[in-house]
Amino acid sequence: MKQKVIISATLTGMLLTGNAYAIYVEPVDCVTCTDPFNPTECNSYDSTCCDPCKIGPIEPIKCTPSLCNGETVTDMGDGCDKIASSGCVNNICTTTYTARCQKGYYGAATLNNLKTSCTGCTACPSSGGIAGTTSGAGALAITECYLPSGSAFSDSTGSGTYTNNCYYQN
Repeated sequence: MKQKVIISATLTGMLLTGNAYAIYVEPVDCVTCTDPFNPTECNSYDSTCCDPCKIGPIEPIKCTPSLCNGETVTDMGDGCDKIASSGCVNNICTTTYTARCQKGYYGAATLNNLKTSCTGCTACPSSGGIAGTTSGAGALAITECYLPSGSAFSDSTGSGTYTNNCYYQN
């Protein structure tokens, strides 16, 4: 014996009838998925996502500042650090990425779009066999570079010890 099944869809859900049973499915409000590294581009989507590039609602995330706040520094090479800073924004744990030059380097550090490499850092100049340095990470100008106090040097004119930090001048 063949049975008749009627499927009807409405804006409020779907009703399936036949043999005296019914199933009601709640409507899904979707939010747009975006690529965290390039917010103007959509991620791929699958059977769990609304198309195109939308996902169904998720349970609200309660951000715990003691678990979410922090900073992680990663050596990217060439005198550059990637800094991942986490914190609560609108009750969601978010991470932002920045770059800075390491101690002994200066410049405007820049991460590539994928956050996998960094450019823009230059080593401080050396003199008389002494490597130039900075007081810490994040120097932007060559004038923040110096030859450290207490360093012994020698060149064609003689040898000696720096009694103060000797800063580079333009």
